[in-house]
Amino acid sequence: MSKLESLLSISRLQTEQQLAALQQKRRSIAYLAQQLSELMDYSGYYQEDPADSIDNLAALFTHRQTFVTQLHKQIGELSDRIETLNIDADNCAAQWRVFEAKQNAIASMYDQKCVQDAYKQEALARGDMDELARLICMQSPHLDHD
Repeated sequence: MSKLESLLSISRLQTEQQLAALQQKRRSIAYLAQQLSELMDYSGYYQEDPADSIDNLAALFTHRQTFVTQLHKQIGELSDRIETLNIDADNCAAQWRVFEAKQNAIASMYDQKCVQDAYKQEALARGDMDELARLICMQSPHLDHD
């Protein structure tokens, strides 16, 4: 029983670590979104400030091109991170289902053991040693059933 519990504990720890990593990735995306917002606010400064000369217009055009390039790059990074987050979320969900299945299997085995122990106690209380031996042999397949 302790081996199953330790496996369950390890599985739970791994799932918690993956969830923590997923939360960190979400915080990174929020940070990138904030940077994107600040970049957009910065570009708005140029929209409010009209250019008086050809040089100012050229500088504004260059800035816009740089901004758009950075924006496309950050959107690509965000898209990649979102895709990674979706994959991580799917993996976490799958591992959680495995964890729950293991937990249910352990609970079922424990319930089965409790029932078998109750049957053995009843046989012992009745003094039915043949029934007690049969129940012990059922629990221990390596013992001879005869």
